[in-house]
Amino acid sequence: MRHAVADLVDRRALALTIDHGATAPLYGFIPDGLPGADPVLRSITGDGHGQPDITAAEAELDQADVARPLTLTLTLVPELNPPGTLAEYRALAAQLELGGLFQVDIDEVDAADFAAKRPKAAFQAYPGSWSPDGTDPATYRMPYQLGDAQLGSHYATPSALELLAAPITRADPAKRSADVRMIQRRLADDMPVVPLVQSAQLAVTADGVTGVRFDGSFTLRFGSLRMP
Repeated sequence: MRHAVADLVDRRALALTIDHGATAPLYGFIPDGLPGADPVLRSITGDGHGQPDITAAEAELDQADVARPLTLTLTLVPELNPPGTLAEYRALAAQLELGGLFQVDIDEVDAADFAAKRPKAAFQAYPGSWSPDGTDPATYRMPYQLGDAQLGSHYATPSALELLAAPITRADPAKRSADVRMIQRRLADDMPVVPLVQSAQLAVTADGVTGVRFDGSFTLRFGSLRMP
C-alpha cells in the first residue's frame, strides 16, 4: 500500500501547500544537502520523473490483490502537530483519492491516546518529521534503527537493520556516503515511511550583506556577516 501512496502523492503540490512554499519535494530518505542524499524515489515511483502516476499505483494494488477503493485512515494529533497540519492532510487526502484507488479518512486523536496505541500498530498512517542535529545523515538513519522507540513503524527487517548500522564503523567519508545511498535503496524497496517534503532554512538580509551561511550545526553565525 505504501508504494501505491508514493505513486500517487504530488510532492511538488504539497511543498507549495506546506509552510507557504518554505519546503521542497523530498524523493529520498535523507534530505538534499546531506552526505549520501539520493532522490531514489523520483525514478522508481509515480511517473519516474517525480510526478504522480495513477497507472503505477493501480499496478501496485493489483499486485497486492486488494479491493478498491482501499480505505486509508490518516491519524492527526492536534496537540503534537502544527496548526496547518489539517490543511496539509486534506491536500494529501485529495491527491490519494484521485482515480478512486483510495478512500481517505482523517481521524483526530489526543496525545495520550496516540502514545498508548502507536506501539501496538493501531494507526495506519500519521505524520512524522526529523530535525537534524548536524550535517551527518545519522539523524535520519537512527529512527529506523531505534524501531518503535521513535519512529513507531515496526520496521524490523534484520538485514536492513544490519545495513543501517554499517556507516557507524566507516572511517572513510566516501564509503559512508555510499553506505547511506545503499540504505536508501533498501528503504525504497521496503517503504517503512513515505518521504514527502523537506524544510528549508532561510536567511533574509539587506542588499549587499555578505557572509551569510549556516555552519555544520545549521546555526547562522553573526560573526561572519559583513556590511557593505
